[in-house]
Amino acid sequence: MISFACTTDDSISRYGIDHFILTSGLLISPSESRDSGVCIGYQAEGRGQFSISIERNAALEEDAGKIAIYNKEYTLFQVPVDTHDRGHRCIAEFRSENRKYPCISGSGSGISIGFDIFRLTGSLLSGSMEAAGRVTNMEQDAPLRSPPLVDIYENILFRAILMGCGEIGMPLVRKSYWPSGKKFAVCLTHDVDELKKTYQWITRPLRYLRKGDMHGFFSQVKSFSRKCVGHEPYWTFEEIMQNEKDLGVCSTYFFLKESGDKSFSRPESWHLYGRCHSLQTPGALALIRKLAVEGHEVGVHGSTFSPTNPGLLSSEKRELEELLGTPVTGIRQHRLNLTIPDTWIYQSEAGFLYDTSLGYKAADGSGFRGGTCFPFHPWSTTGALPLLEIPLSLMDVALGDGQEGWDTCSGMIEQVRERGGVLTLLWHPAVLNPLEYPGTGAWYWKIIETCKEDGAWVTNGREIASWWLAREAAAPEYRHGDDELLVSCDGSAACSFDLYLPEHHSAELVSHNATLCRKEKEHYILSPDTGDVPETMVVRLR
Repeated sequence: MISFACTTDDSISRYGIDHFILTSGLLISPSESRDSGVCIGYQAEGRGQFSISIERNAALEEDAGKIAIYNKEYTLFQVPVDTHDRGHRCIAEFRSENRKYPCISGSGSGISIGFDIFRLTGSLLSGSMEAAGRVTNMEQDAPLRSPPLVDIYENILFRAILMGCGEIGMPLVRKSYWPSGKKFAVCLTHDVDELKKTYQWITRPLRYLRKGDMHGFFSQVKSFSRKCVGHEPYWTFEEIMQNEKDLGVCSTYFFLKESGDKSFSRPESWHLYGRCHSLQTPGALALIRKLAVEGHEVGVHGSTFSPTNPGLLSSEKRELEELLGTPVTGIRQHRLNLTIPDTWIYQSEAGFLYDTSLGYKAADGSGFRGGTCFPFHPWSTTGALPLLEIPLSLMDVALGDGQEGWDTCSGMIEQVRERGGVLTLLWHPAVLNPLEYPGTGAWYWKIIETCKEDGAWVTNGREIASWWLAREAAAPEYRHGDDELLVSCDGSAACSFDLYLPEHHSAELVSHNATLCRKEKEHYILSPDTGDVPETMVVRLR
């Protein structure tokens, strides 16, 4: 059994604790007795055969130094406690310009972690580090951007728990991240800002001329000549649907209905002229309904002023639901405009299941704005919201040209794959025009093919959110003896389990209501059969 001893009343730290428990999928109980296997202690003594103590520290610094662990270095936004006298073995080292010392140490009976994992993860996820003005420019922002530090900090704790289980000879069971033990997930999305090209007929040719890119300029000329014979360059929906069908995937389309005031006397409002201002034109209405019939998700692309206007946000959702005749569950704010946490609160009150606006804007590049590549519940002053945030990872217009752009894509794929999270893609339908965006558009298809070959689950936002919420709700139980492990999963037959065994042990499935496959040396995937409520799964340990 894994137990947790905690007395903190700090809401940010408590948020970090709850996030770790939900995301990790571990079966954790309150601390009860010394025979409780592995016990995590936070501002309280952990009592167990193997104890993990986590230092409490509310102080946060923009870039306190680095933590060196697993042959890599990561930014640490906190000066940790020196743990050299708390264990015989240095597991991680803190490094700054003038200091170097152990910040995680361990022995056969426990591990001491010298920095406040929960305060750090809670601060990053809640946006409080951004709100405090700790990030002021691009160069300073880089440590927050890549890699996903929340996931790295939490993985340090998970591996400490895994180490403890190994020391006491206890198997570790947790809920798998994705269906059927898939390695990671890919969430496919498109923002439908406009259905036809307007002001871009002027801005894009001028952009190419300023860059001296004559190939791009003449592509615009060719595109205009095709427009003159009836080919709308930004209407790529049939091609997208067909290609996605051929690849066996579906995606989410977020439709914008812009309502902001526009005026030729205010240049900052000119972009509003080219956006969708009605979803009830024959073309828009037919497209929306066709996408739904074809199995794609249709969601709200919240208009420019909706992030701070709950009434407008609700009306946009309500109108789209009336057009579809079905509930709308997903939203992304136009231009990724978020007022944290107010916008999330308004979205939650409007009845959205999930949002996927948390990402960097085009001018800021790609990365993990909240420090994570996993879905999570945003924080508000009253606690975590029921709304789920699916972080945005890659956006087409934020990518560089040529090899640099693809290197960014492949690097993001690798980071998400390594951590088992979700890679959320935003490719605008206009960018999937091969004439106007020959490289960037093609990368979308290349990403899907690459990730499918790597064993990813590729789907839309609604499916990701529904799965993740069902995973959170699943309440499995397990018991183990010297040579047997019993796992019951409370009717959630879709939930798979990661099974980690102590070194030199192996597993064999005894019951006939599941499948068991080895993923790594001591890591197995246990998947119950689909159908009605499964019986307890029995695994023999050897």
